[in-house]
Amino acid sequence: MIVFVVIPLYSIAQDVQSKIHEVGINFSGLNNFGIRYKCGNEKTLLRLTFLSINGNTNNSKPDSLAQNSSSIGFGFNLGFEKRKSINDKLDYYYGLDLLNSYYSNSNNDIQSKYKYDSWTITPGLGFVLGLNYKINNQINISAELIPAVEYSYGKSTYTNNTIETKRTNTRFNYGLSNSGANLTLAYRFGNKN
Repeated sequence: MIVFVVIPLYSIAQDVQSKIHEVGINFSGLNNFGIRYKCGNEKTLLRLTFLSINGNTNNSKPDSLAQNSSSIGFGFNLGFEKRKSINDKLDYYYGLDLLNSYYSNSNNDIQSKYKYDSWTITPGLGFVLGLNYKINNQINISAELIPAVEYSYGKSTYTNNTIETKRTNTRFNYGLSNSGANLTLAYRFGNKN
């Protein structure tokens, strides 16, 4: 997977004369957001996507029941895209992304002595297909789909009173889901020749 990304990145680095940069807000599945940075030339761009960092903490004590829960998740993608012009305002593009995400979850009910802890890491490879519309010289909007192949590996621990159960979870996913749909609003700067 690394070869598919590193060789095109090397070709991007060779052409620094017409370097452009784009920074934007990326929405994935319309419920997660992140920051996307692109650099390169008009035809080939390096893509760095910092997916949403989400976290949640809940400490509640209703009627002397004490429950604590927390979760955290984040992701980082690295790839490239090749653009082909349809007209002055519209381009289509394709490319590859190395996908990486991490998620951790913990629940603790003190009265029932129940505790659950888990973590999952998911690497993968996504094929990028998209359209880029230039609103003006600095602002553009793009919509894309990323069919992907992903492998998830994680561990979980369940504790009920004094009985502890540990599990290792693995999963292989491929195809397209609504979380593979992205919308990005970006600001462009740099050489526009």
